[in-house]
Amino acid sequence: MSHGSTVDRRPSTVTLNHSRGEDMERTIAVKLEPSLTLRELVAARPETLAVLAEYGMDACCGGDLTIERAAKAHGVELEELMGRLVGAES
Repeated sequence: MSHGSTVDRRPSTVTLNHSRGEDMERTIAVKLEPSLTLRELVAARPETLAVLAEYGMDACCGGDLTIERAAKAHGVELEELMGRLVGAES
């Protein structure tokens, strides 16, 4: 089943606090694609948690579901959800 979803190839950036109080950045190369689990998605891109919550999706207990399976389980079009998740970064 092909949905023609856009794959976001931009890496996510996570800011970590160094023990001396300095900020340093670590890049996590995670592609936003339907096969990611909700848990992987939120770990790499915490800003997407609010989008998932709007659709009633739980990244904790339901975190083992892929984005694609979660969309289907919640009656959401995959392309719509993917678009919202990409937009959460902006």
